[in-house]
Amino acid sequence: MEIGFHETTATLVAYIDGNASLYLSSGGGVIGGFAHESVRNAAVAFVNESQGFMKKGNKVQSYSLPQSGHVIFYLMSKNEVYSRDIEETKLQNYESEFTKLYAYGQNVITELRKIAG
Repeated sequence: MEIGFHETTATLVAYIDGNASLYLSSGGGVIGGFAHESVRNAAVAFVNESQGFMKKGNKVQSYSLPQSGHVIFYLMSKNEVYSRDIEETKLQNYESEFTKLYAYGQNVITELRKIAG
């Protein structure tokens, strides 16, 4: 899940094994989430929830950064990658079918922030 801000992008990466990291294009981020049960649980829940959204995206072979105010979900299987670009306000205002997935991703970010201190 990538979130576009005015001058930076936040990239959340989560795997089915519970590993998760947050990277900021401006530098910094949080890695090593796998070592914390709260992050592992949130990451697994996020990835599991994403399975129902896979085919709701568009099949892609290249990856662009989101515009400011947009969120791009990249949903990966063993052989394919799907993406969906959505205005963040639509996600926050429950105007998108991806709102639930966005909430799961935000939960992973919250748990990563907690371990970062």
